[in-house]
Amino acid sequence: MKTLKFLIVFIVIISWIFSGWPQVWNNPPFPPKIQKAQAAGGLTYVGGNSATGNSASFSVDLTTLTGGISGSAAAGDLVIVADGWTGTTDGNPGVGTAGYTEEADLYADDVYDANFSVNWKTMGGTPDTSVSCNGSGSTTLGAVCMVQVWRNADSNTPMDVAVATVTIINGAKPDCDPITPITSGAIVICAVLATDDDDTLPTVNAPTGYVNLVSAQVDPGAAISGGMSSKAWTSGAEDPGALGNWDITNKNSSANVTLAIRPAATFIGNDTDPGVNPTIAPGAATTTVDTFNLKTNKGGAAETVTDLTATFSEGSATGTAAVLVTDSGNTTTYCATYSPSSATVNLTGCNLPVTTASTTFNLRIKPLTHSAMPAPPGGTFTVTATITSFTPATIDNASPNGATATSGTAGDAKVTLNWTASNSSSDFDTTNGSVILRWAAAGAGSEVPAEGKSDYVAGNTISTATVACVISSTASASLSKIDGSGGDTGCTTAVLTNGQQYTYVAFQRDTNGNYDAGASIGTFTPGASLTFTVDVPSVLFVGGLTPGTPVSTSSVLTVN
Repeated sequence: MKTLKFLIVFIVIISWIFSGWPQVWNNPPFPPKIQKAQAAGGLTYVGGNSATGNSASFSVDLTTLTGGISGSAAAGDLVIVADGWTGTTDGNPGVGTAGYTEEADLYADDVYDANFSVNWKTMGGTPDTSVSCNGSGSTTLGAVCMVQVWRNADSNTPMDVAVATVTIINGAKPDCDPITPITSGAIVICAVLATDDDDTLPTVNAPTGYVNLVSAQVDPGAAISGGMSSKAWTSGAEDPGALGNWDITNKNSSANVTLAIRPAATFIGNDTDPGVNPTIAPGAATTTVDTFNLKTNKGGAAETVTDLTATFSEGSATGTAAVLVTDSGNTTTYCATYSPSSATVNLTGCNLPVTTASTTFNLRIKPLTHSAMPAPPGGTFTVTATITSFTPATIDNASPNGATATSGTAGDAKVTLNWTASNSSSDFDTTNGSVILRWAAAGAGSEVPAEGKSDYVAGNTISTATVACVISSTASASLSKIDGSGGDTGCTTAVLTNGQQYTYVAFQRDTNGNYDAGASIGTFTPGASLTFTVDVPSVLFVGGLTPGTPVSTSSVLTVN
């Protein structure tokens, strides 16, 4: 599991005008609208998957996602499902899993028809592990289903604007219509489904500039191909353009959907006016001078506002002994700063909880004592305070992507292990991020590294498993390390037992100490080898032998 924390600075200006000691507060007007800002990290691609079928419904696994930051959908993630098939009538594609909203249901009518449905669902506290996609109803009509999963989407209104749809006939290439998002940080997705009347399935591609391609195609008699890809929106109308590599004979059709995902935002707004503040004397009790509220439209893990910045009118902050932020009942003080010396007051370590429900907080001040105030004749402090920024942190529980391209080779009292490190470049731990466990058995046990533990070293044991290697590398690095006799740095160097089976699993850790589920490297049996030279007339044989394995040359030399 993973705790991914990112700090985002929002510039949100909300003005409160109040007077400190010793004059009466003038009950300032409140700004009429709530402010919001999107996270700088924004929408994040969790991963994609696909499956094919025909007549009956079939499933796409949401726990084996690839291409993004995690292998599984988590609470609050947005799952987008595109399902469809070829046929000769207007069917009913879509999903059978509860809770999905259908954004488009298209039918392209040609000799080869396309039925296409695009749906979405925000995952709840217990995320779905799969999604059921409707089948075509015929064993000869191919069906495909493609899934993309996104994190940090608006859980209330994930579609930024109405989807754009178009059906195309007479063999023209698939082509998503333009769309114009309205929210900064939006992601545009182009989803297409197209028929194919020849014997060669096309190579599914993405429009120019689009990434995160998820595709599927099948030909049980009537072929169908689909693709879904994405692009970060910047401004204006986004036109994905026609796709290449598709059959363009005039019998074929396609259905095309363009959608824009809205990123989650954290809102700050004015709460109830606390009323006229009385004239207060030096050393008076802490006084609430204004209230504000926070909320987010991001589902899943709650956000936390860690820091606040209040900007005072020049010179006025020096009349206060403390500036505090509390809950609405003034029973919990989240953060405070004392004896501010400048107009800019930074409140750190606040950790204000932010959920989808509006939560009220108070901004409070305590004036200096008489002895700390200026000498007679003194004066009044007219204080103008403005909250100019806040810094939220988002916590989620996604694992890093696992190791890939795993393999190994047994040697004499050693095993050479090969793998490619996690491609989760944003948070893969480049220091000791690969932890390889070894079992002296024909299969792996149930042991896994402990979540949050980052100090494993080669030779440590976890029940029946041994930590064979702990390796530092960049993300996506191709690695090859020897465990056992002559072991590489970071791996064990004690000789392995020849003839004993050893099983290895590679685990990847992120910078927050969270591990993936592990990727099998394989089972290997070290063994001694024999190198020899045999001279017979006209034959020179040089090679390596494993005891008990016959080896022959073309001159009928056999060694047992």
